[in-house]
Amino acid sequence: MEKYIPVLKKTQLFSGVNEEDITTKPPCSTATLKKNKKGS
Repeated sequence: MEKYIPVLKKTQLFSGVNEEDITTKPPCSTATLKKNKKGS
């Protein structure tokens, strides 16, 4: 997750949010990163 912080900070959603707040996720957050093959 930490390697994505610079990218996230450039988005409108996370602009002005510090790194600690981005990396601290609430217990109800279940976001995951999935990679799919093209055409799947």
